[in-house]
This record gives sequence, C-alpha cells and structure tokens, in this order.
Amino acid sequence: MKQSYYEIIEDKNFLNSEQKNFLEKSFKGPFYLHKESVPGDEKSHLQHVIVKRFEHKQNEEQLIKSDYYDFFISVLDSFLQNNSSKLNLSNTTNIDILRCSINLIYSQKDNMGVIHKDHENIKHNQLIVYLNDCDPSAKTLIYENDWKTIKKEITPEKFKGLFFRDFPHAAIYPSYGYRMICVITFKMD
Repeated sequence: MKQSYYEIIEDKNFLNSEQKNFLEKSFKGPFYLHKESVPGDEKSHLQHVIVKRFEHKQNEEQLIKSDYYDFFISVLDSFLQNNSSKLNLSNTTNIDILRCSINLIYSQKDNMGVIHKDHENIKHNQLIVYLNDCDPSAKTLIYENDWKTIKKEITPEKFKGLFFRDFPHAAIYPSYGYRMICVITFKMD
C-alpha cells in the first residue's frame, strides 16, 4: 500500500454542483432505526446502509444494499481525485470499499460518542462527508493511537469532506437538530 503524505485532510470544495444538487434535493433515504451507533453504546441513530460492512458478509450475500451506491462512490471518487497529490494516488490505485452508509445522529443524554475504529483489525481509510448544516459543536474527534489524546477536532460544515487513516475517533452528538454524514471506509493499494 502506498503511504500518503497526509493522514488527515479536510476539503470543502470537492463536490461538483450536480452532486450538491442531488444531496440537497434527491436523497431522501429511507432511514432505519438502529439501537446502537457503536456496539454496546446504547445510543440510537438512523442509518441508510449503502454497502454492508464486509465483516457482516455471510457466504455470497450481496454487500451493496442501496440504489444510491453509484452516486456515493462518485462522491468518494471526487474527493480522491481532488486530493490525489496529497494522497499520493495514481491511476492504478485500487479501491476496496469496506463500508458505506448515511448516518443521522441527534441529541442524546450523554453527548459524547464512544471512541472507536470502524474496522478494528484492518488498516483502512475513512471519508466522512457532512451532509447538512448542523450544530457546530457536533464535532468529529480524531484521536492518537493511544485512544486518549485528541489529534484533531473537526467542525461539521455542509458538504465538507474529512479523510483520515484508521485512527480512533468519536462523534459529539448535536445539542439540537441532527447531524447527517456519509461515511465510507475503504482500502487503497
């Protein structure tokens, strides 16, 4: 796997007007209630699964779960193309999608999410795209690999992309309204 020059990238200008328009006007879900955001946290959220987690695959069960697959892969492609020099990518870089979903979180009694990695035992990359204007305190916290020291706090901004390596991370739940993101985890080689 090629090493990138950057471990964390924020990009506010990678989506084209057609993609923004689709996200504004066409994407409506459906969303399904999940009783946990992270296993064991007991914090419900709404989710639209696009690509089922590869570790939940049984036999030859289809991983793609949504008609929106092609669109959200185009979002990933746009981000990677816009940041190809920072990521040291070439035209022959292979991308393997591990998971893709739209997550909608809302106010919870305890506003801090559980620190976690999306795939515990697999080196991966993560792209989060913030899909709505929301409470600016509903940040994403990225931690050092000691799982204690905050490496970076990211403020949500509509249509901003956030790329990071497989660092531990957590969400701060909004105190009002909701925060909706697209999360795509993937491997590159």
